[in-house]
Amino acid sequence: MYSKKETIKVKLNDLKPHPKNPKLHNDGLIEKSINDLGYAENIVIDENNIILAGHGRVKALKKKGENEIEVIRIEGWTDEEKEKYLLLANQSTIIGGFDEIRLKEFGDIILDFAEVKLKDGLFEPDISGKERLDEKKKMVCPSCGYEF
Repeated sequence: MYSKKETIKVKLNDLKPHPKNPKLHNDGLIEKSINDLGYAENIVIDENNIILAGHGRVKALKKKGENEIEVIRIEGWTDEEKEKYLLLANQSTIIGGFDEIRLKEFGDIILDFAEVKLKDGLFEPDISGKERLDEKKKMVCPSCGYEF
């Protein structure tokens, strides 16, 4: 359990990616979201400015020319807790999926994300014509066994 949680402003250049971050990003989709709607989803860092959630958003904000942003800083987690959060923060949304009936209520808003398609209740990037990960790069969550 963490000992301190606070929202602070930091310089983007002071943030460091987590060396074990397994998440791949659709840079164009993240950039589009930030350009269309602004920076709304928090980036989470530890007491050493290591990014635990938000690697793609940091990259997009740097590209946009931002210098300083608000982040949530968590202090007091062990390295194991940080790694667990790194995995769960990225996978909980993906694993949860979407209610396809309710999703249809959004109509043309979904069409705005041309690079994304819905498959079995999950958003999935359209990677046709792009290389897929080979079997060696698949990972397994140590907590739940989910393969990604």
